[in-house]
Amino acid sequence: EEFLLSEVKGEELLLCDPYISPSTLFPFSVLKGSLTKMRILTYNIYEPEKFRNYRKRLIRETGMEVEIKRSPKVHDRYIITKGKCWWIGTSIKDIGNKDTIIKDVSEVYQSIKELFEERWSEAVPFID
Repeated sequence: EEFLLSEVKGEELLLCDPYISPSTLFPFSVLKGSLTKMRILTYNIYEPEKFRNYRKRLIRETGMEVEIKRSPKVHDRYIITKGKCWWIGTSIKDIGNKDTIIKDVSEVYQSIKELFEERWSEAVPFID
């Protein structure tokens, strides 16, 4: 949460993480008021019904738009926001429970953003 508050700027956040769960969404609630849209590209969703319920709650409580799509092509984990990009060693759902590195890779922001958008256009929406 401290990382998100200090580093994430802009109204939209893109998250690529092949393994998400309801706990993936929890840290992003601290961005209420600054973040208006989040797009999550994933493949595996643990506890999908619980995830749906928490997503609805996050939307209701923060006013954020939260879209999720699934693609079998995703592997790496990264966050993109307003000209910045970070590579994450473990799934967001595991941060705080497992050792990991968050590395600023903004020097490749444009290519990572283009890849995200390409995968997003091919991906299947997660149905509510």
